[in-house]
Amino acid sequence: MNMQGKSSLSLVLGILALGLLALLTGLWTGGALRGGPSGSPAGLDATYIPGGKPIADFRLVDHHGKPYTPERLRGQWTLIFFGYTYCPDICPTTLLELGGAWPQWQAEGLTEDTQVVFVSVDPARDTPERLAEYVPYFHPDFLGVTGPDAQLEPFTRSMGILYVRHEPKTGNDAYLVDHSSAVLLINPQGQLQALFGGPHKADTLARDYRLIREHHGH
Repeated sequence: MNMQGKSSLSLVLGILALGLLALLTGLWTGGALRGGPSGSPAGLDATYIPGGKPIADFRLVDHHGKPYTPERLRGQWTLIFFGYTYCPDICPTTLLELGGAWPQWQAEGLTEDTQVVFVSVDPARDTPERLAEYVPYFHPDFLGVTGPDAQLEPFTRSMGILYVRHEPKTGNDAYLVDHSSAVLLINPQGQLQALFGGPHKADTLARDYRLIREHHGH
């Protein structure tokens, strides 16, 4: 990579980090004003948000072609990871780790009201059909979701997630997308409850999610 490429990548990563920092600052200053269990579970690597944080309205589509709206977050816990199917590294490795954590949650009776959702931030290439081929490879219960930028951007930004597509001017279909590596936890009220920072490990994800569920009494 040349110096110009390195500078561009550093700038993008800096923007992503600043977005996450701004979110976390708001969470710590505002979290105590909302309801729900106070304090954070002991022993967490994840960032816990007391009371949860509301997220923006959205209307996306899942890999079955069905609408995916805030109503589908309510009544269950949701682990969300943002990425794209052409991602060469962090996306497949994170989905593999989530797939490794799933049997542990299943053994503890936590999967009946848990969904894992992969949200593509590359809707031009990641159609519902492509997501249907890609996402279940990591676990048949995982769900792929995508939608237009007009819906994705408010949804992602309300959770401190930014993404930048480096689309080529030549029409070449091979391009990269910079995005956050965090796994986000949404509570059954449809609020952002925790952020799991990367690099991810199945055992750590499994432990932290279990601790949060215990903190909430279920």
